[in-house]
Amino acid sequence: MKATNPIAAAALALSMLAVAPPASAQTGAVELIDEPVNIISLGLSMRLPVGAGYETTRMTGAKAAFNMVAADQLWTLALHNPSSEDDSLTTVGVADHLLEQLARANATTGATETVLFRNDELRINGKPASRFYVKVTPALRKDPIVTGYTIFWTAPGEFAIFQFDCKADDYDTARPEYETVMATAVFRDPQVVAQERVAGIDAANALFGALTPEDLNQLLATPHVQFYRTYMPVQGGARGESQEIGYQRVEMRTGYRGDLDPNKPRNRWGRADKDPGFIVRVTGRQLQDQMLIDVDAIYFLSQDRQEEVWRVVMEAHQDNQREAWLETGAHLNGTIKVSVTQGSQPTQSKQWKTPPDAYISQVEHLILGRLLVSRGDVGAYNFYYYNAQMSDLLLRRDVLEPIQSRGPEKWRLTSKNAENLPESVKTYDARGNLLRVEEANGVIKEPIALDQLRRLWRSKGLPLS
Repeated sequence: MKATNPIAAAALALSMLAVAPPASAQTGAVELIDEPVNIISLGLSMRLPVGAGYETTRMTGAKAAFNMVAADQLWTLALHNPSSEDDSLTTVGVADHLLEQLARANATTGATETVLFRNDELRINGKPASRFYVKVTPALRKDPIVTGYTIFWTAPGEFAIFQFDCKADDYDTARPEYETVMATAVFRDPQVVAQERVAGIDAANALFGALTPEDLNQLLATPHVQFYRTYMPVQGGARGESQEIGYQRVEMRTGYRGDLDPNKPRNRWGRADKDPGFIVRVTGRQLQDQMLIDVDAIYFLSQDRQEEVWRVVMEAHQDNQREAWLETGAHLNGTIKVSVTQGSQPTQSKQWKTPPDAYISQVEHLILGRLLVSRGDVGAYNFYYYNAQMSDLLLRRDVLEPIQSRGPEKWRLTSKNAENLPESVKTYDARGNLLRVEEANGVIKEPIALDQLRRLWRSKGLPLS
């Protein structure tokens, strides 16, 4: 079996990797998507070429990272978000520094560089910027490349740098496309972005400050169990013709700490196992290429919401070989600790102090939509929580609003699992039941009856667990 990270594969339905959807309008030299991509931490929005693949992530220190590959793969775009202690530094100074770095790097390899273009007096949507392109010719008879940079000042000592790369033969074609994308870049006032973040955190503090154990008991007193189908629609095809991604069984209920180990008989429970609280269990199967990934995740939150423990087991199957992955987490006494063991590799552990504001447990994160809808709490919220995909504490944003329609009452929850990740849109009914999830990469998640799921997968020759 190939060395694959099971958590990355199992998170396919929530993947950061997206494909820019079709668009109806054409702008400049390249057709662009209608809806811009947003990188909230920078207050940045921009439109990408139709069909481009892109990825947004968060780096250490809340820095933004973005990578894009054009649909024809002729050019790539990368975003860097560096900072400097020199608050007087300008885009011109950054451009000078980048050119010096390129010259030093080329000198060590024997490559030569030629500046093809430079302009330090650009204004893009009212924002001053610098731009240059350099042709680099390697010493070992390799194809020359062109690398370029567009540099925006975003705050004192803070910059957004967009790096462009292509083969020299593709420069004349790729450059206009890149510059068309750059012409759509819009930066909001960073103070306004910061104010929105603070307002979201304040709203979250107010919401969970007023939440009581009785509220959660009332919400979860009746066990809620639902199967979900995850799939990629086939354009122009019927619903059943779509590509299956996976399925899940989600259970939400009251329970006990001992439920974390379903194989342990209740007559062997100790005193701690009998602590009451709230349980969310997610089991399911994901498909990726020729690999099957089975998931069993159980999350516990104590009645007073002060302690949480969770256990996630994943097993990847391919060619009669198996690789296991285990994550255990605990939030106790103001500290969050997570340990991950993959196969025979040494266990990796991380820990954090509990954020002073707007922290939510794994259980609360998983029932968040149901909770917000049940309370009718319309608004925008920012929460800190542990994100297993990124293996980090992240700030998420959720916006709840009613859907205006003539039919039954519905609610829309627009979520970002981290500030710089693509949005997902969830639809709920009036009781807080999840009706549909639409991911930025086109993946859909919908409830399905177990017998329907079985028939569908068997009709496609897919292996049910």
